[in-house]
Amino acid sequence: MGARHVTDRENFMDDLEAVRQIATILEGFEDQEKTRIIRWTLEKVGIEVPLSGRSDENRGGTLGFQPPGSFNDIKSFYTAKNPNSDNQFAAVVAYFYAFEANPNESKKTITSADLTDACRKVNRPRLGDPVKTLSNAHGMGYFDKVGKGEYKLNTVGENLVAMTLPAGSGESSRTVKKATRKKAVKKKAVKKPTARTKSKR
Repeated sequence: MGARHVTDRENFMDDLEAVRQIATILEGFEDQEKTRIIRWTLEKVGIEVPLSGRSDENRGGTLGFQPPGSFNDIKSFYTAKNPNSDNQFAAVVAYFYAFEANPNESKKTITSADLTDACRKVNRPRLGDPVKTLSNAHGMGYFDKVGKGEYKLNTVGENLVAMTLPAGSGESSRTVKKATRKKAVKKKAVKKPTARTKSKR
């Protein structure tokens, strides 16, 4: 017996069932969380997420959470997010280039040169040591190091920018702090005992 021919209707019904399952899973989440989950899922399965060109009607109602692609220039994005530290500034810059910038200038990783250039574009005082700023932001758990001098914003950093900034809006910063503490505990757990510690045993 040959293989059964799958009809267009059956394919359509399979698609609908997939939609139902996804919708059921997302029911317990807030709208901005649904947006973030769907975007991350698309990236996970290798589908390119549009970085710009979204209409004003799709933009968020507050400055706290804006769907990716709501800003076309880094200065307006910086003003909206209003980072209050150099580490937060680095995360904001990385987020802009990964999710907000026009396709011709978007990038998944940033370097110290990108931070210096961003300071100029947003009229922020130049960082004393942008290399150290990126290193510190990496230590805070906002970035993954992907190459010499190159850093990629991770999910902790994305949550900080998308949900927590500007301070006092969106999701509580406790989520970011909790994730950062987990990383710190992991590093502490693998720390080798010093000679002084051994002598006390």
